Amino acid sequence: MLRGQRRKLPAELLTGLPADRAAWILRLTVILRLATLLNRGRVSEAIPALRWSAVELEFPEGWLSQRPLTAADLEQESRYLEVAGLDFQVLQVGSGGMP
Repeated sequence: MLRGQRRKLPAELLTGLPADRAAWILRLTVILRLATLLNRGRVSEAIPALRWSAVELEFPEGWLSQRPLTAADLEQESRYLEVAGLDFQVLQVGSGGMP
């Protein structure tokens, strides 16, 4: 992720990884790139109000019920993000797995 935070996105770093992990790494790298771009000056300059309206996480059916501490942490995170004006939803998909 750190190698991908600036300039050309090194897609070759994702080759060889399982598809689901590569997708997550790519998403997180994009978030890191945007944060780096917006914090270019590294000074206390006010960033204009931005709107990132929603985040959705999809889990396979039953995954969260087998991990109650993670489910509780996600519920708490949802409340934190709601205060910040971000719609954070945790979804469960059918037993066929993630789309």
